[in-house]
Amino acid sequence: MITEHASDARQKLFDRYWQTREYVSADARTSQRTAYCARLMHHTHGGLLDVGCGRGYTARHFADRGFTVLGLDVSPLSVKWTQEQGIDARVIDLENDDFAGSFTVIVCLETLQYMKDPAAALNKLKKTMSADGEMIISLPCEDHVARRFTRRQTAQESAYARTTFTPAIHRRVIAEAGLIITDTLPISLVPPRRRLMGALGQLAVRLWPGGLALSVMYRLVQEHKL
Repeated sequence: MITEHASDARQKLFDRYWQTREYVSADARTSQRTAYCARLMHHTHGGLLDVGCGRGYTARHFADRGFTVLGLDVSPLSVKWTQEQGIDARVIDLENDDFAGSFTVIVCLETLQYMKDPAAALNKLKKTMSADGEMIISLPCEDHVARRFTRRQTAQESAYARTTFTPAIHRRVIAEAGLIITDTLPISLVPPRRRLMGALGQLAVRLWPGGLALSVMYRLVQEHKL
């Protein structure tokens, strides 16, 4: 059962986030992350929960490949976009709303950094994983070489007392949630549209993810699986 009561203030905050995005570059990054997500996933069918479904691209991608997809987002605008693509989607505040279910795959891309307690949010998601389930998440690297000189908080970030996300912080949050990392994939700072530079960037980022990664993607499982 899912109980929806995301606050109006948070709904409006994240609606504004999407209303002010530059969609061409944002969609290119979403496409890239979705492709990497598919690369990390072991399952090829089942129930898939897309947390922070955004413009619905990732949800639509996996629905087209046979998954039964449910999208969640605090932004009513995001939920509307996702529903318009034929995907079941609900307005949910992951931090405050209750929900239950059993999903073979949970996808949570660039969402946990907007939580006051990302480990608690991860733990809540873990409770909806099936016994053999997997979770694919991506978290930002906010101490990369470009950000060190131009650190600016978004409205969403400034709404929370939060730490600067780095690979070390990622690992700590994941461990606090009682999850195990089985695979890691850093994502280069180089924009996806720069294909040659992007390929070189993906090689370089593996050597220094803390400085050259825009974000890092992880495949997670529950401790009892190992």
